[in-house]
Formats: sequence, structure tokens, C-alpha cells
Amino acid sequence: MTLHALLIEDHDGHAKIVADELRGIAHVQRTAHADEALHALRYVVPDVLIADVRGTTDASPAEHVASLRLALDAAGERGRVGAQLPLVLLSGVDPDVLHGLAASVPATHALAKPFHRHALRALVARVTAGVTP
Repeated sequence: MTLHALLIEDHDGHAKIVADELRGIAHVQRTAHADEALHALRYVVPDVLIADVRGTTDASPAEHVASLRLALDAAGERGRVGAQLPLVLLSGVDPDVLHGLAASVPATHALAKPFHRHALRALVARVTAGVTP
């Protein structure tokens, strides 16, 4: 079975890279803005949420990540998922800031841009290990 990845990415080229790299392990549903993803999370329960931290919302990065984590947790509860669903942050912000932000939020992981394409695939495979789509 294929995973369902919900992607928040405002840049078409970056969205294509993510979709191409996850082909075969995940179906990627893309939204360009965080508000669209928050709306989608009312109805769908993805196996992983991949989010660009900048350019997809007017909120601060910390507020953005917190709102995504809350919405993802609510979706997981609705879907009766036993563990917290993984949130993967992608961004060109300072890597130390990005990793610090991810470390402060449960079940959240970071991958700084630019990243090696295979690193994304490996990270998604690792954080979704044991997920049964």
C-alpha cells in the first residue's frame, strides 16, 4: 500500500521535487497555503504531513508549526490513529532554528533546504515506519 502525504509547499518546483522523490512510497496531495491544509485536515488523515515553514502562511514559524501539530493530532484522533502522526518541516530558514523548532514539538522532524532528494525519501520512510496505510 502507498502512504498518503499531505504537502504544504508554495513553490511549484519544490512541490514537484517532493512528489517525484516520494513516488512509489507515497501519494502526495499538495496545498500551496497552510490554510488549505488546515481545512483538508478536517476531512483527511494523512500518514505524514510535510510542510514548508516559510511562504505558506502569515503566521510566525512557531505559530505555524503549532497550528499544524494541533490539526494533525485532531485528524489522528478522528482517524483513531494510535500514535502521533509525523510532521516533517522543510525550509530554507537557518538549519539550527529549524531543527530547534522541530525538537520543541512532539513527532516533528526537520529537513533544511536545500536537501539531497534521497534524504527526504529516507526521512519519510523512517518516520512512517510501521504505519499501515
